[in-house]
Amino acid sequence: MSKSSYRDPGPLSDELSKLFLHQQKVELKWTDQDVADRTGISRGQINSIIQGRKQPTLGEVDAICFAMDMPFGETVTKADQASMRRHFGKK
Repeated sequence: MSKSSYRDPGPLSDELSKLFLHQQKVELKWTDQDVADRTGISRGQINSIIQGRKQPTLGEVDAICFAMDMPFGETVTKADQASMRRHFGKK
C-alpha cells in the first residue's frame, strides 16, 4: 500500500466529514475559521477534513466534535452506520 493511498479518506471518514461535520457546521452557521478557532486546528486542515479531502486523526475528530457540541461516540457510531448503509447496503 502506497503512503498516499493510506491517507486517502475511507468510507467512515468520508461519511463523518461530509455528512455529520459539515451538517453541524451549517446548522451552527460557523465558518471554517470558527471551527479552527475553537479547535486549534488550522483553517486549511478543517476545510480539507470537512470537504473529505483529508482523513482526520482521532484527535482531530475528537476536537471538532467537542467544539461543535457533538457527542464523540454517538457521532462516530452514526457515521459508521451511515457508511455501512451507503457502501455495503447494510442496515
